[in-house]
Amino acid sequence: LVMTGMYFIGRSLPLEILIGMQVVGWIVQYFGHLYYEKKSPAFYKNIAHMFIGPLWVFAKAIRYGGAA
Repeated sequence: LVMTGMYFIGRSLPLEILIGMQVVGWIVQYFGHLYYEKKSPAFYKNIAHMFIGPLWVFAKAIRYGGAA
């Protein structure tokens, strides 16, 4: 039910807003690694990790959201 709501919220937002949210997420991820984990982010070594991270979070959200 939560994922359905998130889907409709995402569909109602303009593409520019969604892209901006993704960029802000990457910035937050970078500072989280820098200040809290004291390790460099994985995307320093492989740029593909920048896109894998959000997919991993989405997969976790689907699993815990009750979807099969």
